[in-house]
Amino acid sequence: MNRLPAATVLLALVGVLVACSDEDSSPPPPSALTVGRNHAVVNLDETWALDGPDDPTVGNKVRVSAGVSRLDAPGPPGTSIVNISAAPRRLGSEYTALEREDVEAFVRVIEVNEAGFTTTELVVPSEDASFVIVATQEGMTEQIVDSLEVLPGNLVAVPNVTSGASDGIPGYSALPSQSEVRLRLKVAGLTASFESSPSSKTQPSGFLTSVPAGTVVPVGSVVKVFGRLPG
Repeated sequence: MNRLPAATVLLALVGVLVACSDEDSSPPPPSALTVGRNHAVVNLDETWALDGPDDPTVGNKVRVSAGVSRLDAPGPPGTSIVNISAAPRRLGSEYTALEREDVEAFVRVIEVNEAGFTTTELVVPSEDASFVIVATQEGMTEQIVDSLEVLPGNLVAVPNVTSGASDGIPGYSALPSQSEVRLRLKVAGLTASFESSPSSKTQPSGFLTSVPAGTVVPVGSVVKVFGRLPG
């Protein structure tokens, strides 16, 4: 069976992504899950859920990192992933601008794998937001990229406050302190309220929040932080 060169496939997919971003289409159906970083969000259907700690019941997963993302490998067969993180500091020539008038955004195709998945990064520099999409279904990447929007100023996505800048990997970053958690929420226009854990179930870091990272809330909201934190 003949296969197109990888470079040809990558260029074709970039072309589709850029073209889809400027198409005049009817409004999409209501989103089951709107997630993002700062004011940049994507809208996902009912097959997606925010990822818990190695929760096997979650199908397509959304992961929200504290700092710059480590590119995700695909999950179990048929499982797609969106990893939301800080935007890269510099965008090279491999990034292509989307044809959008409402937001400046860029896309690059990282990998097209013969196993049936593609890895694509969508970046919104003004919101310091990167969405790395590992898609296992045809058309999924285009749908997610096309759903990108920038929220009005009175709404914001809750930041990740339960891990360090490198997700708490030993040797890279310590867990955030109370002051760091408070600062991250303050920068987003939110307020931290530290309380005792409501149960023995906590994140691996030893604490959890009342609102999962990536969730959209009104600016000025109080986010409860449960568990013990270093000062």
